[in-house]
Formats: sequence, structure tokens, C-alpha cells
Amino acid sequence: MDKKKTVITIAAIILGLLVALFAWVNINSPQDAEASVNILVPAKDISPYSKLQADDFKTRTVKEGEVDSYTVLETAQLQDMITTVALYSNKPVDKRSLSLASDTSNKQIIGVLIDSTRLSNATAGDYVDVYWVSDKTETTAVAPAIVLSRKAQIIGVDGEGTSTSAMSGQKISSESKAKAVYLLVKPEEAPYIIQGSMKNNIALSKVLNPQSVPDVLITEEEADVQ
Repeated sequence: MDKKKTVITIAAIILGLLVALFAWVNINSPQDAEASVNILVPAKDISPYSKLQADDFKTRTVKEGEVDSYTVLETAQLQDMITTVALYSNKPVDKRSLSLASDTSNKQIIGVLIDSTRLSNATAGDYVDVYWVSDKTETTAVAPAIVLSRKAQIIGVDGEGTSTSAMSGQKISSESKAKAVYLLVKPEEAPYIIQGSMKNNIALSKVLNPQSVPDVLITEEEADVQ
């Protein structure tokens, strides 16, 4: 009888040790790591309506659960694209915020503030002539209604009450009805348009038939902006 009890006791001890060993192994064994995936993120903050360049992005490894079908994964998805929203450093990019860029060869996109009453009802995609319109009380070397750009394309228009232009850095009062307008223009035209916008001297005229209007560059005599 004592021998039987001894066997049972030994068996119980062995079983207990096995259970403890099994539990210890499970607790201390490495857990299966969640699958990861490489995505593209901006290397720096990018302003709205900027044309995207591969050099502005870097690779970041994230958990697979943080990625969906709209996340930008490779540089091919950025080719010939602009962003319609601000992109922030190290943050994933949603493909739905990207848009195919127009022909931007030898041109650049600028963002300026323009009084909503001077937009000529133009919206994104429209072509406009950009004018410097001087106030009668203002002393300036630029004559009234000087053409600063022909057939500039509007890439986007932000809503009323915008406090700053993301690309030119202009500031306006809360009472202003200016809108942030993103224009595709020639590089040599950009400084005049930005400066005119800062003085609230810019007006747009919608081009109804852009194919019939030739490109006209401003001259230094016409645009001697002070």
C-alpha cells in the first residue's frame, strides 16, 4: 500500500513538473511578430498642390495592420502626381489625396491669396489671365490692369476665410474674403504674382477659349514691381 502511494506521489510530482515546464516554455517563447510592410512617407512636410518628387520621400517599415489599399507603397504611384492636401513628414500618404498633374514642364505651382470678388468665377482646371490691378490711391510703377500671366491654369482653390497661403506664407485678416488659389505659371511670372497678391492687387480673368490665346510673357518694363 505504501509502495502504491509512493508511485502515485511521484507521478503527481512529475505531472506537476511537466505542466510547469509547459507553461514556462509558452510564457518565455518569442511571440509571432506581426507582419510588416514597407511604405513611402514624406521626408519633410509638403505643401498642397506641390508636384511630388521621388527625392522628397523615404521608406518606412510599419505593421501590416496600419496599411490599407489606399496607402502609397512605391515611387511609381507618385509619378506625375500632385498632392491636393498638405503631407506631413513620416506620415503615410493616402492615394485619394493625390491627383494627376497637368503639363508642368517649365512651369511651377504657386499658392497666393486673391480676393474672392476678383476670381472671375474661375475654379480648379480653368485657365485664367492674371492681372495686376492698382488702386487709384496707390503709388506704383505698374500701370493698372497689367497682364502678369497668360493662360495660367488653376490647380486648386481653397475655401473662404483662409488665414495663410501654404506656399507664399501670406497672412490675411479674419474678415477677409480672400481665397488661396494655386496657379500653374511660368517661373519668371511667379515673383510678380506673389508680390501683387501680398498687396491685394491681383485679379483673374477666366479664359473661355484657351486654345485661341497665345502665351504672352510680361516684360521688365511692364512689370517693374516695386
